Amino acid sequence: MATSLVDTTKSNNQLLLEDSFSEPKSPSGSVVDACAGKGIAEPSTDLASQQHRGLDGLRNKRDGRFENIRSKFARQKDQSQQHFERRRALVKESYANGICCCTFKLFFEQSLRRELEGIYKREKNGMDVLLEGERIERGLVERKYEDWERNYIRECRKEWTKKYPATPFWYDGPGAVS
Repeated sequence: MATSLVDTTKSNNQLLLEDSFSEPKSPSGSVVDACAGKGIAEPSTDLASQQHRGLDGLRNKRDGRFENIRSKFARQKDQSQQHFERRRALVKESYANGICCCTFKLFFEQSLRRELEGIYKREKNGMDVLLEGERIERGLVERKYEDWERNYIRECRKEWTKKYPATPFWYDGPGAVS
């Protein structure tokens, strides 16, 4: 006669098994309750949330790319400013060490001023080039991601109309995401 470790004939064990396999109770204020008044079924909210996540993912990638561009050009600007600052310091130092008598002091000061102005102009031109490069690169990324977003929304709309032809597309709704 074999004895089992768990006696399955007891009524309290049966209650535990029944409770573990029963369907979960739906809490009040669930997705079904929230969507019931709007005429939206639960599966459509699943698809809408999935499509929202996809759109948010695209936007997050775009924002990450913008941040990469911004940090890259900020680093280049800092390096450029440091370069021109070192260059100005070297020019000032060389002129300070080169002045030997008062007769040439006026000549050296004018020459120093012209050379420093030239450095400032080159620095300004360099900064303008960097700003223009950043603007162009951001524009390219923005247009690329706008195209991707437009295509994604078009595909989502197709999928939505196939599955839920009577329900308006979530992107076009009253709380539409722009």
